[in-house]
Amino acid sequence: MTATSSERMVVREVLDNGLRLITESMPHVRSVTIGVWLMRGSRHESDDRSGIAHFVEHMLFKGTDTRTAEDIAQAIDSIGGQLDAFTAKEYASYYIKVLDEHLPLAVDLLADIVLRPAFSADEVEREKKVILEEIKMVEDTPDDLVHELFTQHFWEGHPLGRPILGSKETVEAFTADSLLQYFRDAYVASNMIISAAGNLEHARVRELIEAAFGGLAKSGQPLRAEPPRVVPQVITRTKELEQSHLCLGTDSYPQSHDDRYVSYILNTMLGGSMSSRRRTRWPRPVLFRWRRRASCGQRLPSTWPASTRSRR
Repeated sequence: MTATSSERMVVREVLDNGLRLITESMPHVRSVTIGVWLMRGSRHESDDRSGIAHFVEHMLFKGTDTRTAEDIAQAIDSIGGQLDAFTAKEYASYYIKVLDEHLPLAVDLLADIVLRPAFSADEVEREKKVILEEIKMVEDTPDDLVHELFTQHFWEGHPLGRPILGSKETVEAFTADSLLQYFRDAYVASNMIISAAGNLEHARVRELIEAAFGGLAKSGQPLRAEPPRVVPQVITRTKELEQSHLCLGTDSYPQSHDDRYVSYILNTMLGGSMSSRRRTRWPRPVLFRWRRRASCGQRLPSTWPASTRSRR
C-alpha cells in the first residue's frame, strides 16, 4: 500500500485477487464518486469482433441476475445519484456519483452491474438496433465523422483505427453467447481498477470492495496490443452540407513523456481558451478547434479540426 499527500490523502492498494483500489479522501465535500475502470477497449478487439467492448458496456445496463434495467434506474434515482459509463479505445468505465452516506449502495450497484449482467438474448437483439442508430448518427454528424475518417486512415490496418462502435456487419453478428464469452475473458481482477474520491475512508471502501468484488476471477485472456504504424495520406469525403470540415493531424508525445506539458500549453494557445489563436487570429467564418488525444505508453495523434461555412 502506498499513500501520498497529507492534506489530500491518496491511497493505492492491491487486493488479494489482484484488483487495484485507489482512493482519495476529500473531507470538505459531502459526496463520493466511485468507478470501475476496465483496461480493455476497442483496440484490443479482433476484426470480426469490432465494437464488442462497446456492445458489452450497453448490455451491462440491461439487467442483472437480481435487478431489471428499471430496478437499476430506480435504485440510483431514488438517492439522487448519477450512474454512467463509456467505452474508449483503450479502456471502459462505469461510475456512480452519490452522497457519501449512500456509498454502500453505490458499491452494491456497481458490483451487480459489472459482475452479474444477464445478457438476455431478447435484450441483445433490441440493443443492436440502438447501436446501429448510433453508427448512423456518426455519418450524420460531420464533426464526428471527420475524426472517424482521420483515425481510420491515420492508423490504417490497426485496431486503433477502427470505430469504437464497430460496423453494421460486426454488430449484427453478435450473439448473447459471444458477448458473454468476451465478458468472461475481459472482466477479471487483473484488468480492473476501482477508484473512489470524496468524503470517504480508505479502510471502509476497501471493506466494501472486498465484500463485493472478492470473488472476482484473477485473470482472463492475455492482453495483446501491437503498436500502431502511422500512414500519412489525404482523405476526402463529399457530402451535401453547408459546411466543409478539415482535420489535420500528426503523432504526438505519449502520456508519460516529459515534454507532454509543452503540448498542453500549445493546446491552450491554439484553441483552448477565449484568447487563443482560434479566437483572435482566424476569420470569423472559420471555426477552429484543437483536440489533443493522448494515451499512456503510445504515441497518439494531435489533431487540428476546422470547419468553414460554404457560401452559396
